[in-house]
Amino acid sequence: MEDTAYVTFRLENGAPGILWVTQAAPGQYCGLRIRVWGDRGGLEWDQEKPEVLRYVPLGEQEQIFVRGHGSGIVPEAERLIHLPRGHGEALVDAWANLYAEAGVAVAARRAGYALPKDSVELSGVEDGLKGMLFIDACADSHESGGSWVSISGESIPNFC
Repeated sequence: MEDTAYVTFRLENGAPGILWVTQAAPGQYCGLRIRVWGDRGGLEWDQEKPEVLRYVPLGEQEQIFVRGHGSGIVPEAERLIHLPRGHGEALVDAWANLYAEAGVAVAARRAGYALPKDSVELSGVEDGLKGMLFIDACADSHESGGSWVSISGESIPNFC
């Protein structure tokens, strides 16, 4: 079974990225970590500590943001928070939010009315297709000995 992948990529704006996926890191339980560094600083989020976002502005003191109402969270995200700070929300709550958003969308469609734009947070077919194209490009690169494989916006059909 393949258990490790290193993916080097470039975003549409030219910024480089690295994705490391492995199940061969002992002691890293559900170790989903997202780290983003840029010319103005960095962000870090760790699934094992889902309540915390670490922000390090370049040349300044690091800042720690804790999930919860009133902590500067944008309204689109704040409406998905159900408990006050200090009461952990995690993976189960994320799935509950996803199912609730899907339920709202299905109920609206069955009732025959359109929801206001951006009133639910759901991924669409295009997002799923982009993910599959990314995975396919990674497999193609591996099969060709690690060569660069491009994914262009033109390769994503419009389903709307």
